[in-house]
Amino acid sequence: MSSYTYTPFQIDISGGVVDMELEVSGENFQYLNGTQTIYVRLDSRSNGLIPLNPKDSIPWQFERLYITAGPFPETIDLLLASPRELRVDSNQFVAKLLERDISDYYDVLNGASHFSGSLGQTAVAGQYSAVQVFNPVGSGIVAVLRTALSSLSTTAGAVSIGDKIGSLATLVGNGLNFYVGKSVSKCEIRRATDAVFANLQDGQWVNGWMAINDNRQTNFSRAHIIPEGFGAVIVGGSVNMSISGAFEWEEIAI
Repeated sequence: MSSYTYTPFQIDISGGVVDMELEVSGENFQYLNGTQTIYVRLDSRSNGLIPLNPKDSIPWQFERLYITAGPFPETIDLLLASPRELRVDSNQFVAKLLERDISDYYDVLNGASHFSGSLGQTAVAGQYSAVQVFNPVGSGIVAVLRTALSSLSTTAGAVSIGDKIGSLATLVGNGLNFYVGKSVSKCEIRRATDAVFANLQDGQWVNGWMAINDNRQTNFSRAHIIPEGFGAVIVGGSVNMSISGAFEWEEIAI
């Protein structure tokens, strides 16, 4: 028998039309409280709209859920049964990730907010090497990290992916937009070396051993949120290592 987590959450639809995509599978969705009809699509935006009134539910399995509602002067209450925890809470950047105003949905769809960046850090004697995607203070966005690719060119060893409070020392540039001709990213691509590993990484998400000239792509099962003033880093686990990294991420205005 599958184990499901029941997650209650709210959507404030007083500010305009909300077009929300929940990247989560589930077996039941309920519209608990509200006064107006909302509309749901299952699995794909090309599928038909399903109208839901307060107290209605969808008792079918689905792989993705789309909700369109508003504008009404209220906050509606919803409940989702899912095999994994849904990232919906009071944290502002998680809420912004999930709530999409329909006016800017097409920019997201066309890739205008999706970016990639790659760089390398050559070995320095007695020091650890690291590369980073960093969201600077004042950017006005949160970054949603989707993929990190790491590789080694000089020696085999452990490589870790994690978070870093603040930026690495050397600015290399900004990420390239997946939408050709659109602006570069707000986030920065950075690198550094340091004799102290803890100066390069504050928390560790993934750690593993890699051979020389090996490449390892990490696709996160749950998107990692990078708020202003934080970054994601790839760090070599030993000194005297040359390391390369590539990141793919989305930027969402807050």
